[in-house]
Amino acid sequence: MKEARKRKVDEGEPTNKEFVEVSEDENKKEYKRKKVAEKRKVDEGQAADDEEPIDEEPIQVSIPLQTSKTLRARVTSTPLFEAMRNLSAERKRIIREMGFGELIDFPIGEIPTKLAFFVVNSLETQSMGLKLSEGNIKILPETVQKVIGIPMGERPLERQEGERGYDDPFLAEWKSQFPEDKKRITTRNVSELIVATTNTDYMFKMNFLMLFANTMGCCDNSSDVKNTVLNNVLEDDNVREIDWCTYIGECARYSKNEWTKRCKTKEVVYYGPITFLMLVYLHYYTKFAAMEVRRRIPAFEGWNATLMKKRETLEMNKVNIGKLKVIG
Repeated sequence: MKEARKRKVDEGEPTNKEFVEVSEDENKKEYKRKKVAEKRKVDEGQAADDEEPIDEEPIQVSIPLQTSKTLRARVTSTPLFEAMRNLSAERKRIIREMGFGELIDFPIGEIPTKLAFFVVNSLETQSMGLKLSEGNIKILPETVQKVIGIPMGERPLERQEGERGYDDPFLAEWKSQFPEDKKRITTRNVSELIVATTNTDYMFKMNFLMLFANTMGCCDNSSDVKNTVLNNVLEDDNVREIDWCTYIGECARYSKNEWTKRCKTKEVVYYGPITFLMLVYLHYYTKFAAMEVRRRIPAFEGWNATLMKKRETLEMNKVNIGKLKVIG
């Protein structure tokens, strides 16, 4: 990389534009540093809430959007990031067979909140796109497929008929994986279950799909997981035939509408697909001269948490958020 930059200078190219890549080892080191810091807090006697773990709690920030309200966002990508770290070869094979192989070694463990809220605030649900000062970014199912690399089959996730009823035995079987006194099941709980087990059966498939749908899509407004996957994905279903891309787009629409309603209060929490919306904004459709990251498919082959934070810092320092060239 140093030689490439030197060659650019020798050839007279501007140096304020750089292609940035962070290795997987660097990303893991950053993750380990955060884990050590969290452990130190516990050792020093700071409170730990078993029902709402650190990574599942909303992060609270004050940012000047349309009002001076306090806004909060879940760290939505952390549970998926942790669950994808140490999968067995057999589990990786199963995930690839389902069409979600791009998510293996998912590199985004944290979302920079200030930039994320700008992106959510820019989403218009009627036209279904990000409205920026220099143009609009249309969000289609094809956009979802390019950005996160998931199946776009012909069958909607939510079945027209034949879905599981509330008394279906499998729902009780799935919940039995968690402690009996567990009243709320969050994405963090599902992630920890995947990490703690080694099974490669249908139950593992459902745990993975539940984690994906509630992390990259949206969960309940109380941070509980939605049962959409449990109710609509049956044992004999071909997961690749499901249109997961349209589902993620609908999650963005629904969660923004709910978020707008809650903006009438002093504190609001966004429970939708922040990770996806951020990658749309950062990767494919805007050009930022101070920092360029090589564009790849899916988008997180080029981006990780470290690069996202750097981009947020640079945009805020330049008072330039959203005032970027929109790429066709």
